[in-house]
Amino acid sequence: MSNDAAVTVTGGFTRPEPPHAAEAGHHWEAVQEGSEWGVAEPGKKCRYRGPAEHSCGAEAGVVLTRGISRRIPWNYCVPAHSYGRWVEDGKVMTWHLKED
Repeated sequence: MSNDAAVTVTGGFTRPEPPHAAEAGHHWEAVQEGSEWGVAEPGKKCRYRGPAEHSCGAEAGVVLTRGISRRIPWNYCVPAHSYGRWVEDGKVMTWHLKED
């Protein structure tokens, strides 16, 4: 199974397609996101703020924790506002472009 395409995984979830075709000599790889990204706790709502500055309010799927002196969690829904991340097998995943 190739790692650079949308595939159906456990539970019928479909991994999203890479953002664009890979250039010659490169390929897309689905990788686990860094430690600042995690799976959102059940019941958390998406905090994305659009042009009208209102929270999305949908069920959150991922959480981004940022800050130096104070760590603040930012919950986002998947896939709409998760900045290209998705949850697969309990891990937050993203696409990385790698050299062949």
